[in-house]
Amino acid sequence: MFYRQLLWIILSSLLWVACSTPKLVNHTAHRNQIVVGAGPEDMELVTVNEQSHLLVSCLERRSKGYEGDFWLIDLATDKPRRVERRGEPMGLIFRPHGLSTIKNDTGSFDVYVIHHGQHGDGNVGEGIYGHAILVYEWKDGFLHYKRAYYDSLLVNPNDLFVLENGSFYVTNAYFNPPVGFCQLLGICERSTVVYFNNEKWSKVAEGLEYANGVHYLPQSKEILISTSVSGNVWSYKRNVKTGGLSEKRLLFDNINSGDNFSYYDKDTLLLTSHANGTKFTLHAISPRVSSPTIVWRIHWREKRIDPIYYNKGGDSINGGSTAILHNNKLYISQVFAPFIEVVDLRHRDFSTSYQERRSN
Repeated sequence: MFYRQLLWIILSSLLWVACSTPKLVNHTAHRNQIVVGAGPEDMELVTVNEQSHLLVSCLERRSKGYEGDFWLIDLATDKPRRVERRGEPMGLIFRPHGLSTIKNDTGSFDVYVIHHGQHGDGNVGEGIYGHAILVYEWKDGFLHYKRAYYDSLLVNPNDLFVLENGSFYVTNAYFNPPVGFCQLLGICERSTVVYFNNEKWSKVAEGLEYANGVHYLPQSKEILISTSVSGNVWSYKRNVKTGGLSEKRLLFDNINSGDNFSYYDKDTLLLTSHANGTKFTLHAISPRVSSPTIVWRIHWREKRIDPIYYNKGGDSINGGSTAILHNNKLYISQVFAPFIEVVDLRHRDFSTSYQERRSN
């Protein structure tokens, strides 16, 4: 009963904050949908048989007890298929979240994915029965389990970025109550970033406002972190020898509830955000509530950001989480509903962006 009352306090507070949410011109380009598993929260562009594909991490998130899947979308045809996993430990209930991929020594690729494990009775334990990073190798049309990494520093992992040598950074989104409620209200800043160097774990950043997406820029040796409560994008300098982070700097603010980054080209990233944090919170409770989505284009060398896509939710995508632009088609995944939205931008002039209007 206490938590239910506290939840309504949180929602009321979020409604009060929502009046400052940016309003953008709605995008009217042609759209279609690719049906995949429930909750396609994260995805990455991969090469399979010399063809571009999207690898998608899927999990039903509104109901407990479900097992997730990987899906693969052939970008030549936009046809999806569920990917079979092989060689997993007995008793593993696959519950994926953020993912990251790297090329391996065989010429294929490895997949690192956040896993929110549990026992068969729904209780959370340790190792593969708790928060962990699972590693798979793509081979012969299947994903073959290789290993799992876990540590007490994985409090509630959200997103990760793996480097070429197999080391990786992970954002911890929020803590358990009561600290987690404080984070949602913006009262305390206790989200962290942790690093695994292939031997040991370390906490490399803290004091973040619900850390979400993470991305590494090797050219400038910077780690970027998006935050969902403050709507900030933070930049850290990375020590290439130790993996440590320093020189925290505010790169962008007021991008709303930031989610995942994706690579577009050597000068440009995409960042997806929930245009209205209140509506996204309510959408997480009920699919009847629309949750608008913004896709931002980040020109990181120029320290410039502009919105390239906006929708109002509804019968379109709700709670968009990751966007990938390929051949002038924008693929947008989401946190709950079982489809990827495809926006045809072939007639769009990317030299300009949509005009932004902010409410008073």
